[in-house]
Amino acid sequence: MTGPIEVVAGGFTGKIAVSLGVNELLSFRADWRRLTRSSARLDSMEEWLSLTVWVERSGRVEIDGEAKDQPSSDNRLSFHSTDLDQTGLPALIDALEKAFPVLGQR
Repeated sequence: MTGPIEVVAGGFTGKIAVSLGVNELLSFRADWRRLTRSSARLDSMEEWLSLTVWVERSGRVEIDGEAKDQPSSDNRLSFHSTDLDQTGLPALIDALEKAFPVLGQR
C-alpha cells in the first residue's frame, strides 16, 4: 500500500509517499492494542518510515521517528515528541488506519 505521510515536528514539516506492507501494519496494530504495557513499533520494509511509540508511567506518550524521502537516500527527518498524552492515541491510530486500510479488517 502506498500513501502520503506528512510529518510535522515542531517547526519542521515533511511530506513523503510511503509504501507499507500489510504485515507491517498488522504488527503495528497489534502493538497498539497493548501499548499501555509496552511499546509499539512500525518499520517499513524499504526504510521510508520508522516509529516507536511508548507510554510513560505518568501517562505521557513519547514518539521517536524517522522519515526518509527515498529508501536509498541519506535525506531524513528524525524526531522525538513528548507532547502527547494517552487521550491522543485513538486519533493517531484512526488516522493511520484511514490512510492505510487493510482489507477484511475494521
